[in-house]
Amino acid sequence: MVINPPLRVPPDAVDQPLFSFLNAAVTVAALRHAGAEVHLVDALLLGAPRRLAGGWVRLGSPVSRVLAASPLREADAVVVLFPPWARLERNLVQVLRPLLEGLPSHLPQVLADG
Repeated sequence: MVINPPLRVPPDAVDQPLFSFLNAAVTVAALRHAGAEVHLVDALLLGAPRRLAGGWVRLGSPVSRVLAASPLREADAVVVLFPPWARLERNLVQVLRPLLEGLPSHLPQVLADG
């Protein structure tokens, strides 16, 4: 399973994640080409952007909805794509940590630059 998580971007973001979905699509295509059965859970497709406190914007659905939409029982492993430009403390604490903690501990997990 490949997860493209929600992102939080600051009000003055210069690196607008215009193509944040693209790496997830390419990753899924490459894994399928290699013969893997892959399910994509894309937070950006599960929910609309939402303005948060301080002018920040959440792109995609909340982590709880991403986890609820994830077919975890069918997965052999989980790849979480997380772009290097989004490694702001707010994303690590409010997005990535709860997402990883919500995944079953028995599944191999890979955190990849997305």
